[in-house]
Amino acid sequence: MLPFLLMLAVLSSPTPSPTARPTCDRDVVVVNAVPPDYPDSAKALHLGPVKVIVHVTVAADGSVVDESVDPSGSSGNAALDVAAIRAGRLSTYAPKMIACKAVRGTYAFIAEFLYAR
Repeated sequence: MLPFLLMLAVLSSPTPSPTARPTCDRDVVVVNAVPPDYPDSAKALHLGPVKVIVHVTVAADGSVVDESVDPSGSSGNAALDVAAIRAGRLSTYAPKMIACKAVRGTYAFIAEFLYAR
């Protein structure tokens, strides 16, 4: 009878729940966004405030490895788009994290040009 009681005690013991692992998943994060310079050639056109979307590819070490203007987020002005790319490249980023490991990712950098007379 003693082996039966021992077996019953083992079977009725609550199963420990697995310890939840902390999640560190996140997308690329901008650490320091560099504001774009409004080019004089664009100021002369009186375009007003303009936004340009730049896709910035960030390596696992946080460095910028590629950047390009989103076709639907272009200003339509080459000088503004180039200035937006420069601001995106000069900004600093924290890399994308998956399962607590840094990996390559993409960030949509929005360069806002505020018209100053």
